[in-house]
Amino acid sequence: MEDRRAGLVVLGGTYSIVIVSLLSFYYVKDNDTLNYYWCWVFLCPVMFWLWALIAWCEAEMLSNAKRI
Repeated sequence: MEDRRAGLVVLGGTYSIVIVSLLSFYYVKDNDTLNYYWCWVFLCPVMFWLWALIAWCEAEMLSNAKRI
């Protein structure tokens, strides 16, 4: 696959995820229970990304400490 086509596929996928998220938020904004769970589902990827970033930084620091 060409780089330009792959970039357009990723961009289209990202835009579709954002649109689905905004539409689902509009649907659940009046229901407190659904809004609570929607926020957890929406923030879950961010929490996993931060967890992976912290683990990677820790692994890099420990690997550099062993070399000295």
